[in-house]
Amino acid sequence: MNRPSAATIADAWLLFITVIWSGTFALIKLALQEIPPLTFTAARFILAFLASTLVWRSSLSSLSRHRFRQGVVLGILFGFGFYLQTLGLLFTSVGNSAFITGALVVFTPFAYWLIERKRLSIHHIISVAIVFTGLLIFVRPTTTFNIGDGLTLLSAAGWALYIVYVDVFTRSVAAHHIWSVTGQLVIVQFGVTAVLGVALASFLESLPSLHSISWQAIGALLYTALLASVVATGIQTYYQRRTTPVRAALIFALEPVLAALLGAWILDESFDLWHWVGGTLVISGILWTELRSAAEDSSR
Repeated sequence: MNRPSAATIADAWLLFITVIWSGTFALIKLALQEIPPLTFTAARFILAFLASTLVWRSSLSSLSRHRFRQGVVLGILFGFGFYLQTLGLLFTSVGNSAFITGALVVFTPFAYWLIERKRLSIHHIISVAIVFTGLLIFVRPTTTFNIGDGLTLLSAAGWALYIVYVDVFTRSVAAHHIWSVTGQLVIVQFGVTAVLGVALASFLESLPSLHSISWQAIGALLYTALLASVVATGIQTYYQRRTTPVRAALIFALEPVLAALLGAWILDESFDLWHWVGGTLVISGILWTELRSAAEDSSR
């Protein structure tokens, strides 16, 4: 019996963390009924910072000022994305949040152009048009603007910038140093995100009493901090190098689909034909840009 290849094993692990990420939307939505959004996200990344420090403690001794500054940049963008996304969940559904967040894959080429002045290709423009159309059908905005959808869209733009800077900061790192550098960047960005959250929450929110927080909310906090942040980051860093970028992107594109389905199941959110049509267009736009990019790379 043939053993699975290294790429197949890596794809299985990436699918595993995609499932983990997809579960965060519904869990956060439930937790926000008891814990204010900024407070929840700050607590999540305080725990993630402490846990990541334990996991990558050996890499801290070689942390340079240059790498620290890179981690701060990532932390600001990381926090921007998370806090806007979490706030958005107060005003929109899990399905809307998941699909709009999924659009970050298409926003990334624009971030590349902004940061590195890389010209957009025609298939990137086509993919953006497909995703924008899908979002309009999925969200079906009325004359009353949904602030939750707008905040989530801004968070997706922040994630796109984050993805570009991760690439810029790690591109020249030698393979035998990548785990250590990843730990340094992750620890710093988790720390910055936690500090931002504490600062924002202390000014804008009141702390809930501990006895009013259910075990369900505590479970959501532990899930998002340990599994969706620390564990998922470690698995992605370790295994994604063993597969191709297009295969990884195709697997990650399943996240909004799974999240929307979980939202419909766990939170009993409505999911009608127009949601399926709009969601299919969003995913089609994401897959279009990834497949076309892979085709261009293979032809060079």
